[in-house]
Amino acid sequence: MRKTRLPPLGALRAFHAVAGCRSFKHAAEELGVSATAVSHQIKLLESVLECRVCERSAQGVSLTETGEILYAGTQRAFAALAQSVAQITRAQQPPALTVTTTSNFLTHWLVPRLADFKAEFPAIDLRLHTSVERVDLNQRTVDVAIRYRETPESDLHCTLLHEDRFIVVASPALALERIEDLQR
Repeated sequence: MRKTRLPPLGALRAFHAVAGCRSFKHAAEELGVSATAVSHQIKLLESVLECRVCERSAQGVSLTETGEILYAGTQRAFAALAQSVAQITRAQQPPALTVTTTSNFLTHWLVPRLADFKAEFPAIDLRLHTSVERVDLNQRTVDVAIRYRETPESDLHCTLLHEDRFIVVASPALALERIEDLQR
């Protein structure tokens, strides 16, 4: 099996940018180089391939038949490279845990315990949000939601953290004897 010699990556990158925006000037801006540098890379590519990949005109740049074939290949190749780089980047990021709860619970219960949590799990990037709104955990924007609820939601894994008891406290000046007295 004969090994195919690939053109230089810089030339392929310049071609991909030109093919994507159909302009040497815009490709140069995208790549952070001069339009002349892009032009040299395209000439190098055409020299290695021994055929033209694009045509310049007053309306911009158009791809030749060969250029269309090459552009389809560079789209797949650069997309695969971008996906691989993203996968590597994600793997190097610390694991994150996003928690949403009420401001009262955060202030009075969670914050006093954060130092112990960070000491035990220093690698976890803890992200705290306060809200009283119901959160759709299926959207994966939040990992854990801590809420006051009377009954657990059937489609979620729920753990009771604490039972609260609420009592009514009123000023003796109100002198309420019946529930109807609240209306006055």
